[in-house]
Amino acid sequence: MNKPYCAIMLAAVLLSGGCSDNMVPDQADTCMISLSDISFTAGPDGQTFEITVTSSGEWRIAGQCEWCTFSSDRGESGESVALTVDQNDSGSERTASFKFFSGSAVQGITVISSPEYYFEFLTDGDGTHYSRDGGQLIVKYRSNISGDPDVAWSDESASSWIVHERSVNAFGVRSMIFRILENDTYRPRSASMTVSGFDQSVEYEISQDQTDAFFLENEGNTIETRNLEAHDLTVKMKTNIEDIECTDSPSWISTEGPITGETDESGLTELTFVLHIEASGGSRTGELVFGKGRDDYAEFVVKQLNPNPTYVTITDPGLREILEDEELIITDDEESGRCEILSAGMSVENIEIDSYYTKHDIKTISGLGGFPALKSLDIVDCEDLAEIDLSDCSSIENISISISSWSSSCLSSIKLGNNPISSLDLSADPISGSMASESLSVSGSNLTKLDFSNDDGDEDDACILLDVTGCPALKELKATRGYSEYDWDTWDEILVATLKTILLTQEQKDAYDRGEMTIEKSDETEISVRQ
Repeated sequence: MNKPYCAIMLAAVLLSGGCSDNMVPDQADTCMISLSDISFTAGPDGQTFEITVTSSGEWRIAGQCEWCTFSSDRGESGESVALTVDQNDSGSERTASFKFFSGSAVQGITVISSPEYYFEFLTDGDGTHYSRDGGQLIVKYRSNISGDPDVAWSDESASSWIVHERSVNAFGVRSMIFRILENDTYRPRSASMTVSGFDQSVEYEISQDQTDAFFLENEGNTIETRNLEAHDLTVKMKTNIEDIECTDSPSWISTEGPITGETDESGLTELTFVLHIEASGGSRTGELVFGKGRDDYAEFVVKQLNPNPTYVTITDPGLREILEDEELIITDDEESGRCEILSAGMSVENIEIDSYYTKHDIKTISGLGGFPALKSLDIVDCEDLAEIDLSDCSSIENISISISSWSSSCLSSIKLGNNPISSLDLSADPISGSMASESLSVSGSNLTKLDFSNDDGDEDDACILLDVTGCPALKELKATRGYSEYDWDTWDEILVATLKTILLTQEQKDAYDRGEMTIEKSDETEISVRQ
């Protein structure tokens, strides 16, 4: 086409009022363009679409894309253009946009290239069991399909305890994460969960344990009977545990049962056991254990109580706890310290009180007069113990007190009363620790020999006064107490007395002066008479 002809044609177009890229406003209002379709979706193998363009003038196409092309980028009204979309092997959906222009008129189109869809489960459906606490179930798969697979349950109520928490897509692996909620009911539960996607499915058989329960008909975990004769007790309980039996009991109780009753709506079944209780000479306690195999599910205390009990008052909480641990007493009133003596307490001959081993702090030992058969008392490492009062006892023949070297004794008073205790050893052998109290008073109507010696002590020994005025029968007293020190002038080892005073009655002093009573002491320890 030559230049004169082009000029003529341009003038013709302008005179005819046609659209172009250099129109004045009035001319732009007459521009238009429409397409036979504006949205195109091609399958994974690719596809060609034909687009017919109707416009007020020449049209052109704007936009570029590597995977889809047009047969022409411009044309006249009424002409068609072919849109070719290449095969999509990317594994994901692709989208492109183009614009058709005719003068100032614009029409956009959208092209979607669908991939080859795939779906593959990476976890196999299987039987999955959970404890009552619940847990997590993860379904893993690979797919380029948007959205999660469908989930269906064999029982719609399962969706209340099998909960879809979230979905995760990481490194090409997609996961549906389910939470199995805690089962706070008394029945086990189960359900089938089917996960389906793209003609594939996996099925999970999900089961969960119940909350095990064991309830005694009585309030609390204590069974009491105030009958010392041989008799039977019927004990009822509710549980959802199968094959329950009594796995442990005291020698004086034999059990029979269980007799199985009805099961309530919550899943608890009533069980009845018969306890055959032997006759007893006094109150006693024992422990019943119910379980299955090696698993213990419940422990109950059985108290066979004397209808006419014998009470003692033991004010020290630590001492009460030790005696209760030994099943010698039952505390009846903690505030007053009133305790009932059990059958074992009525016949016990020796009691060991050990603060270090039992971890019970004891400050006072008293109230043991209610144990009629008690003959000996062993006190071990009770470093906080300040007072021993056996004045309400009558049959104790021996008492031993020992303190380890790493401890110290707070003893300030020992009252032996009328017990047939003739000798008491408080020397460095059993009491290797120091004395923390400044004075010690020992009394006992039958005490004839007292050893309070420790010539290998240390300067931390605080006891400076020994009072034996309450021992009228005392004949022998060893009270050499102190620690060794060198005299740097003579290089001799000398004893520095820590015990400063021994307090006697006038009668004891007279007996000492007559030689009827022997006292071993340091020269620095004085003898004083109580006024």
